Amino acid sequence: MLYERHYGVSCKKYHSSKVMAVAVVSKGKINVAWLSQRYIEGDSCFPGNTQVMDKLSEQNFNLAFIYLGKSSSAPNILETLGYKVTYLRQSRAMKVLDSVTLWKLIRYLRDNPTDILHCHRHKATLYGSLAAWVAGVPVVFAHVHGLKRTRTILRRFTNRIIHNKVTNIIAVSDAVREDVIAFNPSLPREKVLTIRNSIDVDKFSHVRIGKQEARTMLGLPKESFIFGTVGRLVPTKGQSYLIDAFARVRRSVSNAHLVFVGEGPLESILRHQAADLGCLDVTTFTGQRNDIPILLRAFDCFLLPSIAEGLGLSLLEAMAASLPCIASNIGGIPEIIINETLGHLVPAKDPEALAEAMMNCVDASEDARHEMGRAASDLVKTSFSTDIYVKRIQQLYETALSEKKGKSCLITGSL
Repeated sequence: MLYERHYGVSCKKYHSSKVMAVAVVSKGKINVAWLSQRYIEGDSCFPGNTQVMDKLSEQNFNLAFIYLGKSSSAPNILETLGYKVTYLRQSRAMKVLDSVTLWKLIRYLRDNPTDILHCHRHKATLYGSLAAWVAGVPVVFAHVHGLKRTRTILRRFTNRIIHNKVTNIIAVSDAVREDVIAFNPSLPREKVLTIRNSIDVDKFSHVRIGKQEARTMLGLPKESFIFGTVGRLVPTKGQSYLIDAFARVRRSVSNAHLVFVGEGPLESILRHQAADLGCLDVTTFTGQRNDIPILLRAFDCFLLPSIAEGLGLSLLEAMAASLPCIASNIGGIPEIIINETLGHLVPAKDPEALAEAMMNCVDASEDARHEMGRAASDLVKTSFSTDIYVKRIQQLYETALSEKKGKSCLITGSL
C-alpha cells in the first residue's frame, strides 16, 4: 500500500509476522558503506554473495566497501567487479583499538558522504560506531554472524560503547538474536533484528554436470556412498565427532567414503584421528576449493556436525543442491531444517546419534533421498534467496534512514 504525505516523497508500508515498518523513500541515491575487519584471500568477508551487492546497487543504493586491514595481496572479487574498495591498513595485525586506523576511518567517512554504515562482526563495529559518531553518519548497523560473540568481559565492556551508537543490531538467526540479548541485559530487545542470510540458489541448483562426472573430475570413487561436509577445519565445526561417527558407519557400509572440503588448523589432527580409527584411506581432504557446486554434486549426503552455528550457509548451499542433509540441532540450524521432511537433526557432540542418522540415509531408498533433497531445495528457493534478502535489507535501510530524518518509523523483531 502506498501512502502519499506532504513530505514530497513516497511512503511504503511493510508487514511481516514480527514487523511493521513505514519507510520514506527519497528519489536520490542512498550512500552505503559496508565495513569488515580484514580482507582474506578468496573471501570478500561480507555476507551473502555478489548478487546481493549487484541487486542493492540496482535499487536506490551506492555501495562502497571498507576493510580495517588486509591479510592477502590476492585480487578482491569486489574490486574485480568494479566496486569501490578501501583498505585502511595493509597488514592484519591490529590492536583492540588502534588510533591511526580509527582516524583513517573517520577521515574516509568525512571525505565520502555516507548515509548508512553497515558493520560486520565485532571489531569492525567497534571502529565503525566510534568513527560514525565522530563523522556524523546518521545510521549505523552492527551485523552479528555467530553465537557466543559477547561472552568475554572485554566484549561486554566494548558492547556498552557500541550499543549506544548503533541504530540496530542485525542477527543472522533468531538463535543469534536471543544470544545477543541474553548476554547484554541492558540492550533493549527491540533494537536487535533478525535477517537471515541468503545464497545464490541458481549457482547450486543448476549445475549442469552428473554425479559420476563430478566424481571423475574430483578424483573421488565412483561406486562409493559419499558423505561430505564443507567448512573451515576448526573446533566449532565438530569434524572430530564426524570422524568418530564415520568410523562406526564403515563397520557396516564397506563402500562409505568421507570428504572434508575446507582448510584450517585442525587438518593434521583430523588426519591422525582418521588414521587411528582405520579410515584415513577412505577419507579425502580437498583443502580450500572454489568449485563447491561441483563438489556437492558428487556427494550422496551432506553433513554439518557443528557444535556452534549462527545459521549455516554451507547447509543452505547443500539443500539448494538437493542433497539429503544431516546437521546438529543447535544454533540457527533448526530455523532451516524445520521438520524431518527437509533433513535430519541430531544432538551435537554425539557420534552415536550422528552415525545412526548416516546409516538411515544409506538405508533409505534413492527415491526417498531424492524427495528430501527436492523439499530442501524448494525451501531454500522460497525462504533464503538473494531476492528475499535484498528486499529485507532495502526495507531496513530505508526505514532506518527515514526515522533519522524525523519521519515515523518502527523497526522491530524479524524482517
